[in-house]
Amino acid sequence: MKLSDIFGQDQTVAAFRRLIEQDTLAGSYLLEGAESVGKTSLARAIAQAAACKNPVSHPFDACGDCQSCRLADSASGNPEIILIPPAGEQTQIWQFWNREGHASGILDQTLQYTAVFGRKRFYIIDRAETLTNAAANSLLKVLEEPPPYAHFILLTTHAGRIIPTILSRCQRYRLLPVGQARLVDYLMDRYSCGRETAETLAVLSEGRTGWAITLAQQGREPEWITAVVELTIRAISAKTPEIGLKLADDFRQIANKSRKSEEKSSRSPDDNGGIAIERNGEDGALSQAGAPPDKLARSALSAAMNWGASVMHDLLLLRLQGDDLPIIYRSNRERLIQAAALRTPQFYRDSLELLVSAQRMLPSNVNVKLLTDTLFLHLTSGNPQPDAFNYSSY
Repeated sequence: MKLSDIFGQDQTVAAFRRLIEQDTLAGSYLLEGAESVGKTSLARAIAQAAACKNPVSHPFDACGDCQSCRLADSASGNPEIILIPPAGEQTQIWQFWNREGHASGILDQTLQYTAVFGRKRFYIIDRAETLTNAAANSLLKVLEEPPPYAHFILLTTHAGRIIPTILSRCQRYRLLPVGQARLVDYLMDRYSCGRETAETLAVLSEGRTGWAITLAQQGREPEWITAVVELTIRAISAKTPEIGLKLADDFRQIANKSRKSEEKSSRSPDDNGGIAIERNGEDGALSQAGAPPDKLARSALSAAMNWGASVMHDLLLLRLQGDDLPIIYRSNRERLIQAAALRTPQFYRDSLELLVSAQRMLPSNVNVKLLTDTLFLHLTSGNPQPDAFNYSSY
């Protein structure tokens, strides 16, 4: 992963090119931004460029040919560029430092040694907002004064959840979503998407390049997006709410299929270039790093709810302003035109608000089955209540 491979973060990439070329990298950085906006890809590109033994100029970048680069581009990864994900829902102190009953901490195991394959060592701490207080406090000294050959890059979607003493030791860069028109052109050029598909993916991804690229690599609009369209239409067409529970179950299955498909393809745009480790319990076994299953499931459900909200948005536009308006789901236009006449504009407004409210609850410790069952019981009732989720019981 080279800096030239990073799309849509031009100012940040240019800043790091200068820092690496001038050998003025700070010890610790924090990259913050929405999920799938490209934080991991950028961190690995920075690490590969800084570790490269024969970097190129004009513009500055990794060579791609030295041993460090070849390892970074390999399936096994570069052992001097290490991604540290949470161990479950939290990032624990024993992942960094030796603690009885656990495998050797990665910093105790490697930080004392200079890099061998490249010029630098990099430690990329994923989801830094999940650091426990003990883990965060244990990193303060090394983040402030790392060895000259070592650098830390922390990644987060919620900088406000990181303790101030960590934030004060890092130079911060915020990654923003890419503009829709630019992302459409990129998907069409790089992944040979048709314009209609590229425009749909650009809108649904909300400018998050990692998410858009994962879907674009499939070469067509993913089937589960069409499935969400059909399921949403079935919900608003329902004569009685009893079908709501069946649709809720179908909805969860669609989200699960999208998650499994994304897991299969997500390694190529955003998941190589370094060793990703997760040390498990006392035996110290290494496993492929990643978010815990529950978080992955909630993330997939959130995406599916976002697609459903986009369907309601299209239906509302078509119901209010006619058939010729540009909509998100262009490939389903005729189906949506027919469905738009089934309900009133107020129904679509309330349903849209209900979906957004449900989506906002997913990151909390909410019962997912109860949430989705309630959502579809309301959608199929003919009278959705936008404040249905304003209860502590969820």
